[in-house]
Amino acid sequence: MKDPNHANIIEVLGRNHLIAQLVGDGIHAALPLWDQGVDLIAYYQSATGMIARPIQLKVAESSRWGVHQKYANVTGLLLVYVWHVRSSTDVEIYAMTYSEALEHLKLCGNYLQTKSWTKMGGYSIPNVRNELWRSLQKFRMQPGSWRSRLKQW
Repeated sequence: MKDPNHANIIEVLGRNHLIAQLVGDGIHAALPLWDQGVDLIAYYQSATGMIARPIQLKVAESSRWGVHQKYANVTGLLLVYVWHVRSSTDVEIYAMTYSEALEHLKLCGNYLQTKSWTKMGGYSIPNVRNELWRSLQKFRMQPGSWRSRLKQW
């Protein structure tokens, strides 16, 4: 029987992997008091002022990538996908803006014509492999890359 807290545990594991990578890059992480499309705020002081970005986390035990229309109007939002969260050595973290994610979905196929997109408001692809996995590598985050990603709008 699956633990009733399973989804919460997976989200905490993913959030902690992300926070560890952010902190390693000298970036602070703040948790909003409630979730309104923003799960975390990453911020740091640059030479020109404060840089801060809201983050929506999508966490999976294996891999899952998708886009949901409800995030379209959250200014400056980064969609951050954290995969393989039960293994410290296999974790993959990807970060993209909503417009980057939407453009990527368009390039992957006719997904914007599906009932999932038109009626349900989003599209999600489980067990990302092969061509899709390769195409997402440009969005993969590594230690040392977060400051430049947070600056990009």
